[in-house]
Amino acid sequence: NIDHQLHHKRMSSADQLAATLQVLSLGDSSIAAHVTAEPKVLVPLFESLRATASLTGKNDGNKVKDALIAFKTLATECMTSAEPFLVDSLTIALMAAGHKQKFVSVAADEAVKAICAKMSANSVKESLGHLFKASAVGQPWQSRTLALQVVATYAESSPEQLSASLPIVVPELTICMGDVKKEVKRSE
Repeated sequence: NIDHQLHHKRMSSADQLAATLQVLSLGDSSIAAHVTAEPKVLVPLFESLRATASLTGKNDGNKVKDALIAFKTLATECMTSAEPFLVDSLTIALMAAGHKQKFVSVAADEAVKAICAKMSANSVKESLGHLFKASAVGQPWQSRTLALQVVATYAESSPEQLSASLPIVVPELTICMGDVKKEVKRSE
């Protein structure tokens, strides 16, 4: 039982990720069926995924990539059940976009875009906090650029929610307009 495995306190982080990926390797339709049948698995699943996606060591690239792929898969296959957990994971996924290993950055980009494309319009305001945290001065330029690109997509996908959030959005974007990194300036 994967639920028992994920709750086991003596599991190492690597073992927790292996158990998490075991759930995800069931096949796309099985993932959705498993999460839908046992929604309580989401809490330990996301604890493990967030911890793994936050790793920054030189040898952690593949683990981080696997966790980001798991975010993308969950967004694609069972967004209804996983949405609040995925939205709360946005900051971690956005920070991974600045990872030094290109394959991790690509996986982060795909995960963030999948989450934001699949989430309901009601989650836009909640996601803005994560996006602006990642676009703050001092964050990696790749994370900042990705966050600003996602905000721009909201103009098409959720214009009402974005316009209702303009008092929050405008000051944050104004800060980015003066950024010295040309990629960030172009994104805003």
